[in-house]
Amino acid sequence: MTQVTDACLTYSQERHDNSLRTIKGYCRQVTTEELIAELS
Repeated sequence: MTQVTDACLTYSQERHDNSLRTIKGYCRQVTTEELIAELS
């Protein structure tokens, strides 16, 4: 599974950052730019 880190959000930046840290070990995390480059 791939999570696009700059294409998801929550109620605050703090919750967003905590969420990304929590799920990091369970999926691959990339930015939109990285994913587009990979697919090109």
